[in-house]
Amino acid sequence: MSCETKRDAKTSIWHSFAADLISASVTAIMVAPFITAIDRSVIKLTSGQLLSLRSGLSFELNHFLTRPLNFAHCQGFRVVCGLYFATYASANAVGTACEYLDWSPIIPKFLAVAIVNLPLSILQDRAFVRLFGRCTPRELPLATFGLFAARDAATMMASFSAPSLLANLLSTSPHTASQVEHAAQLVCPVGMQVASTPLHILGLDLYNNPAKAVNVRLAFMQKMYWRTTLARMGRIGPAFGIGGVGNDLIRKQCIATLEGQSL
Repeated sequence: MSCETKRDAKTSIWHSFAADLISASVTAIMVAPFITAIDRSVIKLTSGQLLSLRSGLSFELNHFLTRPLNFAHCQGFRVVCGLYFATYASANAVGTACEYLDWSPIIPKFLAVAIVNLPLSILQDRAFVRLFGRCTPRELPLATFGLFAARDAATMMASFSAPSLLANLLSTSPHTASQVEHAAQLVCPVGMQVASTPLHILGLDLYNNPAKAVNVRLAFMQKMYWRTTLARMGRIGPAFGIGGVGNDLIRKQCIATLEGQSL
């Protein structure tokens, strides 16, 4: 490889890393209001502070639409925004490194996102249950940590590895690969919530009601399952479905713009 080619490759990868951070920032700001509204409403519902999820979502979204600066200033919004910036930035940066090294990104991207997202998601959950939960703030039980970690690992796999894997398996050309990956990006994270929502409900209930009898807990989980699953689908859809497609499109546009300016 000539010196000029090496220099061009180095410039290109730094353009890609810059685009990774820009797209992660924009995506986090776009998805954070919806995620904040849903997470606060679900936690208030499961802790008995709301009669219905609809009333909580209506209040939160009305707050965002009528007082957006006040909404953005709240602690919950800042926590969510930071979490999703870190998640998308790590996924983008590892994807860029894999492109540069000509590696498959499926496993490295999942591992990187899991390392970043899992502890930060648990910290977000701990912050939210303390801020908006019913009981006196205390440490999360180990079982709740484990359930939340399993829930988030499943979502990360469905959001950052499954779409690329399906694109490789189902596409017949590079053109269709992008279309298949975007379609899978919209479907896989949302579909995973059917399996992972019980982990979420159980984790929250163990925190809010640690002494509840097993049969009462199971009845509560059954009662909460569909409304919470639909709420989490509504949360994950913007976060990793629409957000994932948007992040990819913004990143590609940023790379094209930065490389065009360097010519």
